[in-house]
Amino acid sequence: MDNKENTKDTTQDNKATDKKVADKKEASKKEASKKETSKKEASKATDKKAAETKKSDKKKAETKKSDKKQTETSSKKDKCKSKHDKVVKSEKKKKKKCSLFKRLFKKKTKTKSEEEVEFSDDDKEESLKKLWDMLKKQAGSNNNYVALDTSKMPIEMSKELLSSLVYTLSLVENEDRIPIGEILLGDFYEVTKRGQDILSQKVDEVREEWDKLCSKAHEIEIENVFYTSTINNLETFFDVYDIKYSAHQVPCSIDYPLLAPVSAELRGISFIEEYVRRLEIESHILKGYKHDDIINLLKCVTQDYKKDFLNLCEPVLISTIGRHLLGYDLKSLSLSKDDVQKLYDLFDGKSRGYILTSISDTVDELCNRKNGTIFH
Repeated sequence: MDNKENTKDTTQDNKATDKKVADKKEASKKEASKKETSKKEASKATDKKAAETKKSDKKKAETKKSDKKQTETSSKKDKCKSKHDKVVKSEKKKKKKCSLFKRLFKKKTKTKSEEEVEFSDDDKEESLKKLWDMLKKQAGSNNNYVALDTSKMPIEMSKELLSSLVYTLSLVENEDRIPIGEILLGDFYEVTKRGQDILSQKVDEVREEWDKLCSKAHEIEIENVFYTSTINNLETFFDVYDIKYSAHQVPCSIDYPLLAPVSAELRGISFIEEYVRRLEIESHILKGYKHDDIINLLKCVTQDYKKDFLNLCEPVLISTIGRHLLGYDLKSLSLSKDDVQKLYDLFDGKSRGYILTSISDTVDELCNRKNGTIFH
C-alpha cells in the first residue's frame, strides 16, 4: 500500500517536473520568438532609415547637380553679358570718334540691351529737310545775310553753319542724354534753342574758371611767353565766341603745350572747357612750390625758359617723382648729380614695363597722400 502511494507521488512529481520543464521551454521559446521579432523590427527600422538616408543623399546630389548647372549657366550668362558690355562700350567709343553729322542716319548695331532706331526713307528725307530749313533760318537771322538768297548761300558759309549746328545738336545729345533718333525726328528749332542755352551756360561757367586761372597765374609769376600769351588770349575767346553761327570754332590762339594735351576731337567751348581745366590743374601744381625753386629747376633744363616752347609743369613733376623714389621730402625740387645717378642705378637693367609700373605706383602714392604738397 505504501509502495503504491509512493509510486503515485513519484509519478505526480515527475509530471509536475515535466510540466515545469515544458513551461520553461515554452517561455524560452516565446522569449526567443519575441527577440527574433524585435530583431526583425530593428532590422526593418535600420533598412528604412538606410533607404531614407539614401533617398536624402540622392536628393542632395540632384540639388547639388542642379545648383552646379545653374551656377554654370549663370557664369555663362555673366560671361556673355561681360562680353556684350565690352562690345557695347567699344561701339560707344567708336561712335564718339565720329562726327554727329556722319552718324545721323548710320544704322546702329542691334544689341539686346538697346532698342534699334530705324529710319525710313521718309524719316531721312524729313530730317534733311528740317536740317536745311534750320540752316536757312540760321543764315537769315544773321544781319550780314538778311538780303541773301539762302538757296545761293556761299559753300564755305554753308559748311560753317552746318558744322555749328551739328556741334550744337551734339551738346543736347550728350548733356541731356537724348538719343540721336529723338533729336532727328523732333523739333529742330527747339533742340537748337536748347543747345544754344547749354552753350551759353558753359561759356559762363568756363569764364569763371578762367578768372580763377588768371589769379593763380598771377600768383605763380613765371614768365613764359607761351604760358602768359595763351592765358591772355583766352579772354579773346569769350569776347568773340559766336554760339549761333560758329559754335564749333575756337576763335583764339592757344600755343602753350599742356602736359596732357586736349583731344583734337573736342570743338568750340568743349575744347576750351577741357583746356582750362587741365591748365588750372598744372597751375595748381606749380603753385605748390616756391617760386625760386621752380625758376632754378627751369634754368637747369632749358637755356631760356622765358622764350622756349616747353611745359612748365613737366620738370616739376619729374623732380617730385624722383625725390619721392629716393625717399626725400617734397618741400624741395633739387636733385644733385649723385641723386640722378642713384635713380639711374635704381632702374638700371630693369624692363620698360617695370619702370613704368614703378613710376605709376609712385604717382598714385603722391595723389593719395593726406598731406601732399602739390596734389591736393
